[in-house]
Amino acid sequence: MKVEITIDRERCIGSGQCVHLAPQTFDQDDRALAFLKAPPGEPDERTLRAITGCPMAAIALKVGDTTVSADELRNWVTGLRSDDPLVELIGWSSESHHELREAMAAVATTGGDPSTMVELAQAHLAEEDGAYSTITELVDAALVEAFEADRRQIVQALDALGQPEPEGDPKRHDRSAIELAAALEEHIRLEEAVLFPLALAALADREASRC
Repeated sequence: MKVEITIDRERCIGSGQCVHLAPQTFDQDDRALAFLKAPPGEPDERTLRAITGCPMAAIALKVGDTTVSADELRNWVTGLRSDDPLVELIGWSSESHHELREAMAAVATTGGDPSTMVELAQAHLAEEDGAYSTITELVDAALVEAFEADRRQIVQALDALGQPEPEGDPKRHDRSAIELAAALEEHIRLEEAVLFPLALAALADREASRC
């Protein structure tokens, strides 16, 4: 799933706030209008702050066909300070991501047994089931569906690895392990860069409205 940063240059007033907050991602032309440095790369915390800090809300994040506005990203750091159970679960997911990446790297480096990666992936998906039902209440349902489709690719790769290796195709499990690692990497990347920050932003907004 493609993640893009977009700038509405007709709305931009040249305040330079985005360049100040994320100079590695944004710059200004001779009219002081913002533009993206090429390539902008994966949006990190500083870039997300720049998106939410634009005084004209001229910068947005596009995930697939869904555009995520600055308002939807705002205050996600505040959400991180919440004592809501979702924050704890996202913290667990981050630790799980680290373990998965180590297992994926081991398979990629040695081409060895993918069983550890498979076990961690299964545990990760099982734990996420509860999280996704909560996240669905906080962010756009269409966006959650896009991530659910991503999860289904992981399940398909896990199913393929669980089947006996067909005769005449001794490398089938090796290819399935590579497909699983690729699907997991995409899943982790999109969760960390988009879904979790959006959920935390929505959580922060919900808490602010209660004050």
